[in-house]
Amino acid sequence: MTTTITQSQDLMPSPVLNVRGLRKTSGGVGALKGVDFDLMPGEIHGLCGENGAGKSTLVKILGGLAGPTEGEITVDGIPLKFGRRTDPRLISIVHQELSIIPDLSVLDNVLLGDQSIGEFLFRGRYRAAIRRQLDDIGLSHVDLDQPARELGLAEQQLIETARGVSRGARIILHEPTATLSDSEIRRVFTAVRWLRDQGSTIVFISLRAQPSLTSSTARRWRRPASCRMRSLRRTT
Repeated sequence: MTTTITQSQDLMPSPVLNVRGLRKTSGGVGALKGVDFDLMPGEIHGLCGENGAGKSTLVKILGGLAGPTEGEITVDGIPLKFGRRTDPRLISIVHQELSIIPDLSVLDNVLLGDQSIGEFLFRGRYRAAIRRQLDDIGLSHVDLDQPARELGLAEQQLIETARGVSRGARIILHEPTATLSDSEIRRVFTAVRWLRDQGSTIVFISLRAQPSLTSSTARRWRRPASCRMRSLRRTT
């Protein structure tokens, strides 16, 4: 019996993200007070809370854009070094305010900011791989050479998602744009399901739980409790 339990524990996946005791105080105001949670590979999670609850602060800390007052974060067991931008191969962020460059091609927007490319960009080296990635997330109809400005809002969000995919990001933080239509939301969630099945961990950040993200979309969508599907409350 003891041997069986030990083997079962050994087979359990380790958290891809570990957050412990995260606090952030600014000007005497506590933006975050003792945030603790884990993220497992291949899961979809929701992070919701009203304005001022600390969602953006947490995302900035995870992305390396701000440092916590206390606490620690590990990705795949490796501690994040605060004070520097987080490696996009670990955590990729799709902000509500997109960083798409409208006049650049779809291909160039996916490759934008990839530090592994070097000083010279030889697009031909990347076309086949980027084409496969776009096909996989539901953008098979999008031409790599068309300007990004010709794409719809959901398609532009997925282009930013493809950036994280192309870098092999372990975690994708996604801030869905409130103006997406129902059909655009379904397109985004279809891509998210595919990413989940590939082992990526996706976190949706929103004012409230997305009603369209049902149990058929997220196998482990958790209600606001304990340290899983996290509901942040405004601190005073």
